Amino acid sequence: MTNSLNDIKFTHEDDKDNQVIFHISVGEKFTDNHLKIAYKKIANRLNIPGFRKGKAPYKIVEQFVGREYLMEESFETMIPKAVGDVLQNTEISIANTTPRVSIIEREPLKIDATVALIPTVKIGSLAKMRFTDKAVSTTKKDIDDQITQILDSQSKWEDVERKSKYGDTVNLTYKSSIDGEEFVTSDKSDHIIDENSSNPLLGFSPKIIGLVPGDKKSFTLKVPKDYFEKKFAEKESLFEVEIFSVKEKILPKLDDKFVVSLSQDISTVKELKDRIKQSLKLRSEENLKRILEDKILDYMIENSKFEISPMIIEQSANNSMEEQEKQFSQYNINYEQYLSGVGKSRDEILEETKKTSEINIKKMLVLEEYIKNKKIKVTDKDIDKEIDLLKTNPQYQTMDFTSDNIRESVRENIKRQKGINDLISLSKKKSTSTTKKSKKVSKGNE
Repeated sequence: MTNSLNDIKFTHEDDKDNQVIFHISVGEKFTDNHLKIAYKKIANRLNIPGFRKGKAPYKIVEQFVGREYLMEESFETMIPKAVGDVLQNTEISIANTTPRVSIIEREPLKIDATVALIPTVKIGSLAKMRFTDKAVSTTKKDIDDQITQILDSQSKWEDVERKSKYGDTVNLTYKSSIDGEEFVTSDKSDHIIDENSSNPLLGFSPKIIGLVPGDKKSFTLKVPKDYFEKKFAEKESLFEVEIFSVKEKILPKLDDKFVVSLSQDISTVKELKDRIKQSLKLRSEENLKRILEDKILDYMIENSKFEISPMIIEQSANNSMEEQEKQFSQYNINYEQYLSGVGKSRDEILEETKKTSEINIKKMLVLEEYIKNKKIKVTDKDIDKEIDLLKTNPQYQTMDFTSDNIRESVRENIKRQKGINDLISLSKKKSTSTTKKSKKVSKGNE
């Protein structure tokens, strides 16, 4: 069946991979409108003898550049407009992805636009979905480790008149060379003596053990095979070091006075340890929830049937790569150099990203379908309660929670969490058959 729309005619047919092809024919009036748009753009760029820029008549410009060139320029606005109008006036459920357009005939313009349909999923049975993972228990060592970290964060460095040892910070200058060429240098910088540190090279810290301020020492270190500057790899580097100061880390005493200095709402060491224990317990439970979420969604993907256009997966992957490139550029890292460093081409990274995107899309689909099937609802009271919690977080202090978009985002997040919690509960339930069997065994033992 042929449809008409503002001098545009179109039909559609089903394509493979959950896609539809629209066959679009553009009329003369629609074409003329976009030829005029193209003419104005071209006229403003051209220097035509006898006319000021942008003032040459249409026919003169057409004669000057040729009909073919004018037509080509008009496609920049004509094709997106024609495809956009058609897609906005169809009842077919189309995904929000960029159409794939092919020009079939240039004049009059005929194009084919392949579009992705909204993906669908049919979730398989979850009757046998069982997971027995448990939260990791909090030990005394876990609490002690947290205490050590807190003490370390409040530590001070003090000058000492003794030989340097592991854990100290030394202020030093070092120069190094390889075959007479300067290698790495540092002038009066602080260096923490750590046996496993590779700054500037692995083995540097052990060489400066036992030194005192004023000492000078020379030694050699071998550059590792995988060093980023290949010309220095596996060569011997001569270091010359001078020590200016040695500092020792002084940890505060763990007592009630120290605890009070940390927080206004706790005042004893016991309260601090209880707070840490509770925090570690919550962290363990949150970690368990993430583990179960991944296992549950993977199980659902494995037992579900999907119809997803490759166009959706490819666009998601391209968006992820563009975002990654932006992040690299923020840190002044050249993306091509990164690819060279990991030994992969852009196409190889894209294929890897496609696999990740497909999994993420499928996870989203099975969860959304489960929420829809279970008719999980979120009330305004739920949203207000969640917003009250978010407001306590400094990260969200400036957010406008009265905005409809923000409230809708909060609603969807709550709905998602309710769905996950429901699935976790389901995955821990014993099957009916197992329960009945257990009861029979118990009866027989009476």
